[in-house]
Amino acid sequence: MSTETTADDLPEIRVEAYDKIDQWRAKLNETEKLKKRDVFERAAADLFLEAEYERDLRAVQAITDAVYFLGRDHAGLYDDDIQYVRASAKTKTECRPTSSNPLNNFPLARDAGELPQTGARADVN
Repeated sequence: MSTETTADDLPEIRVEAYDKIDQWRAKLNETEKLKKRDVFERAAADLFLEAEYERDLRAVQAITDAVYFLGRDHAGLYDDDIQYVRASAKTKTECRPTSSNPLNNFPLARDAGELPQTGARADVN
């Protein structure tokens, strides 16, 4: 049994997510040491928002892993600090105010232009 990873095994992450990960990596690399945690907190929140647009759970996990590696390898944080920042960023992402347009509350539905069939409905004016 082979444990090698092939291109077929890797999750397909949207190009926008890859670009943001690269941008945050570059930003963290050029940030002075005393400000890295603050930049990492913004990066984690931004990337968790980006993960909401992913349709594949493996892609969401890949973004979550990328957040961890940004904290460890580029911000120089310890695992406990990274976990605290990730939990805080995820909570902020989940508790952000919802839009007055119900389609904006469901990113995948917004992309398709219709509401999910969970009893929610849009008022048509």
